[in-house]
Amino acid sequence: MKYRIELKWGLIFSAVSLVWALIGKAFALDSDRIEYNQVFNTSILIPAVVVYWLAAIDKRNNFYGGHISFKKSFISGMMLTLFITLLGIVTTLIATKLISPQLFDNLIAYTTANNLMTRPEAINQFNLTTYVVTGILAGPVTGLVFSTLVSLIIPKKSKKTASGASQATYNTQGKMVV
Repeated sequence: MKYRIELKWGLIFSAVSLVWALIGKAFALDSDRIEYNQVFNTSILIPAVVVYWLAAIDKRNNFYGGHISFKKSFISGMMLTLFITLLGIVTTLIATKLISPQLFDNLIAYTTANNLMTRPEAINQFNLTTYVVTGILAGPVTGLVFSTLVSLIIPKKSKKTASGASQATYNTQGKMVV
């Protein structure tokens, strides 16, 4: 499978997301400390960047033999984004139905009690459908940004021989990488 590495890192990110939800639950960020929920959930972007970075290094070193072009790295990052976005539907379901089933009710109660939203606005904002749709729309945008940034940084030049000519590198399937 051409995109096995991306699928692997998509699954790793899904696991990180579920651990993140468990940490939030352990610190009562879905109940008693719900005012910190948004900041905590936004901070998942930090491990997300790390996952994109490690996935690109993995692809460069273990598929392209130590050298990857911007284009190939970017395509790899966008495939990772596709897997993360699709798996995100499942992780959202698990996080909101199993890990923190009271999350939406608590967010609605908090935002209305603090006059941040009217009850109808809060009900419209904090529900499974909105969270899934937001993930489907925001995932590719975030992935585009991360894929671009990582692809600008991660490529390595191909090795030069003593004569100055580029030495061919090969991926794990034995194909020469240009």
